Amino acid sequence: MIYADWYRERNHLCDIQDRTKFDHELPVEFVRLFLCKIKLDYFIGEDRILRSYVLTPMDRKVTALEAFDVYGDGVEDAREYGSFGLKDDARNHS
Repeated sequence: MIYADWYRERNHLCDIQDRTKFDHELPVEFVRLFLCKIKLDYFIGEDRILRSYVLTPMDRKVTALEAFDVYGDGVEDAREYGSFGLKDDARNHS
């Protein structure tokens, strides 16, 4: 599998900043499989904003896979910048 090779080469890819691989779109099935295997939590506030940290005691803890299923690529922004909100709030209703 090509992605496994890239993962094994990750340190080298970071050193050379190979954007063709960093910016590659991964198949959703691959992303979901990866996310279900990692121990990474996110938090959804009453304001429906996804965060990588707890803001209030009312925040709901979700797995990375659960967050991805609702927020898609926004999980990356939440991890990098601390939070992510949907432009179309209707997608985030339970």
